[in-house]
Amino acid sequence: MTRHIRTYIFLCLATIAFASCEKPEEPVTLPPIPEGVELKEIPMGETYDKQIFYNLQTGQQFVADMNQWDLQFESGPNGRMVMMNGGREVLAANSGKTAFGQVSAAQLAWHWDRTSGHPDSIFLSRCYGPHPNDTVYVIDRGARVAESERYFQIKFIHVDANKYKIEIADINGNNAKIITIPKDHQKLHVYFTYTNGGAALNFEPHIQDWHFCFKRYRWVYYEYSPPLLYTVVGVYINPHKVEVAVDSSMAFNDITQYHALQMTFSSKQDIIGFEWKWPDFTASGVRYICRKNWNYIIREKSPEHPVYKMRFIDFYNDQGVKGYPNFELKRIN
Repeated sequence: MTRHIRTYIFLCLATIAFASCEKPEEPVTLPPIPEGVELKEIPMGETYDKQIFYNLQTGQQFVADMNQWDLQFESGPNGRMVMMNGGREVLAANSGKTAFGQVSAAQLAWHWDRTSGHPDSIFLSRCYGPHPNDTVYVIDRGARVAESERYFQIKFIHVDANKYKIEIADINGNNAKIITIPKDHQKLHVYFTYTNGGAALNFEPHIQDWHFCFKRYRWVYYEYSPPLLYTVVGVYINPHKVEVAVDSSMAFNDITQYHALQMTFSSKQDIIGFEWKWPDFTASGVRYICRKNWNYIIREKSPEHPVYKMRFIDFYNDQGVKGYPNFELKRIN
């Protein structure tokens, strides 16, 4: 899939030039759905502010506000990773200081998470080390947040099987407090927001109740110097629940269980990602086109091991509004 990256970069950057001339989209009539195939739609909305957890078996959707959280914490008994909300453009920096009053947001080296979810790709993955950690980190909550609340300081002071403890303060070192973030062993993650002085959040559905999360997140193009940080819309999988194989060599309708068993599966959280669509520019504006030759084979990690095939066919609803991924889905075993 990486062969499309450079073209995608150019087209994404060109969006800025075309943004002012983008026109309302005309609805597109889709071809008939093959027998046995279900057509699904995910209503993220035109601004992509919804984060939607989706269950393949039941079709149930759990909707959350993408903008309500800053940090995400692993919730299992052994969990200790802390991840940033890239879809909100959150960044983090190690201040090199041990006291809140010594820190400024100016001239810090800002870092971000890669999208694979692997511990080596998460900047704050080692903030809870084997020894007490007195390091002060600074969190940039992104340009969407008012300047007075954009930055805060944080120390990651304790983690065990049931909880995290953090100490936070505003960017001037004032209003310091310790906050406990309880783990929920029935969830993959729990969350934290600095809004209103800081609070733990627990809105994610049960770990067994969702397969995909449709969300806005950050992708980084390292081909550029400095790296280009770009916000995209795509899919993270629940790696506890499913693994996915990607195919572009077969017609969707021809894929059977036999073919699926020959494929290589991955539990990388961004294995589906965002490249199933690309921007097509015309004189009237830009429209996102789905790559209908890209097929996703989903194998569930359960005793029954149901296997599905899936492909995206549109990014618009019947009224021509973007932010409504449509995909075909069929169980093949």
